[in-house]
Amino acid sequence: APAQVQQAYVLDAFEDQPARLVVDIIPATAEEFTANVERDRAASASVPAQVQSTPAGGSEIALDTKPLVIIDPGHGGIDSGAETADGVKEKDIVLAFSLRLQELLVESGRFDVALTREDDTYLRLEERVALARTNKADLFISIHADSFQQPEIRGASVYTRDENATDVLDKVLADNENKSDVIAGFTMPAMTPEVVDILLDLMRREMRVQSFMAAQAIVHQLEPSVALRRFPVRQADFFVLQAPDVPSVLVELGFLSNASDTANLMRSEWRDRTAEAIARGISTYFDTIETEQ
Repeated sequence: APAQVQQAYVLDAFEDQPARLVVDIIPATAEEFTANVERDRAASASVPAQVQSTPAGGSEIALDTKPLVIIDPGHGGIDSGAETADGVKEKDIVLAFSLRLQELLVESGRFDVALTREDDTYLRLEERVALARTNKADLFISIHADSFQQPEIRGASVYTRDENATDVLDKVLADNENKSDVIAGFTMPAMTPEVVDILLDLMRREMRVQSFMAAQAIVHQLEPSVALRRFPVRQADFFVLQAPDVPSVLVELGFLSNASDTANLMRSEWRDRTAEAIARGISTYFDTIETEQ
C-alpha cells in the first residue's frame, strides 16, 4: 500500500548502542504518494553539486559556537492558556517573561537564543518540539503560568518529562497543556510503539539526566528569591518536553488562580528578578555540562 515518511531522524551512538536511523512511516493515498515522488525528483534535479567542506587533511574545522537555548513561551494566538476572571491571559504573561529572559541570555554573550514565538502566534505542540530538534538546540525551556481549582496552590516549579506522573496536580497541569492542539482544532499525531520505545529509552538515559540537571540548576537559583512549590523539581508527561535529543524543561512561573502569584506575575520587578535567576540557572547548567565533557 502507498506510504509516506512522517518523520525521520538519526540517534547518535550512545554507550553500547550504535547510531540508528529512525523512520516513522504512515499510510498515504495514491495521490499523496505520486505527489511526493514528483516533488522529491524535482528537488533532487535542482540541487547543485556540493563543494566538499572538509579540508585536505580530512579533519573538520573546529568552530567556536555558542550553546543554543530555545525559549518556548507557552500558548499564543487562539490558545490563551490560563486566564484570570479579569482577563489576564497566560499567553501574554509568558511572552513578556520569555522576551526578558532572552534579553538577559543574549546580554551575557554566552548563548545564542531563539524563541518559538515572538508575538501572539499559535504554534502546535509538535511544531515547538520540531523547532528545538531541527535547530539542534542545546537546551529547550518552555515557559508557563497555569491555574488550578484550588486557589491556595501557588509557587514556581520546574518540570522534566515522565509519562508516569503520580501527583494529581502534576497530571492535571500536563493534561491541560497537552490539550492545546485540540483546543485549536488540531490533534497530535499518533506515534508507533517503536518510536515510543525509543523516546522512553532516551528519556531513561542521557536526555533524562541532562534535563534533570538543568531543572535542578534553575531551581537552585530560584530558591533564594522566588516562592516555590514543595518539591519544586517535578516530573509530568508534558508533550512539549518529548524531544528525544534535546535536554528540555518546563518552568511553571506560578498560578494565575492564586492572587499572590498573579500579582507577582504582573510586576516587572518580579519578572526581572525571576528571569535573572533562571538565566543564572541556565549558565550553571552549562558550566556543569562543559566540565563533564
